[in-house]
Amino acid sequence: AEPINFSLSFDSTTTVRAQCEDDLGSPSSNAFQSVTVHQNQGPTASLTVDPNGGAAPLDVQIDLTCTDPEGSVVSLYELDADGDGKFEVSQESAVSMVQTLNESVLIRAQCTDDEGTTGRPVGQTVVITSPSP
Repeated sequence: AEPINFSLSFDSTTTVRAQCEDDLGSPSSNAFQSVTVHQNQGPTASLTVDPNGGAAPLDVQIDLTCTDPEGSVVSLYELDADGDGKFEVSQESAVSMVQTLNESVLIRAQCTDDEGTTGRPVGQTVVITSPSP
């Protein structure tokens, strides 16, 4: 017999019923299986920047960790540490680094799970003031 393929909508539950016939046409008993489909959610990024302000030049500690609500493996950690809108850091593990800043910037981060779903970007602004005379 050929397999039967069908599609289900995300966030739905469907009961599938199967019945077979033998080569004489006698039906088997019914078999039922409930199938639930959920849409994959992206991981949640947690960005810590310390300190979040001070006089230039300022060394800031940046830490990026991620968790996935379904327990998927976080496969990509991305960080824009200099505020230019491009993710300079792109790696397969949590990020911990020191960045020297001379001007105020918005540091951004995002993470992607092993199913290819990217979570919502997060950001933190670091305010740099002029050095004291």
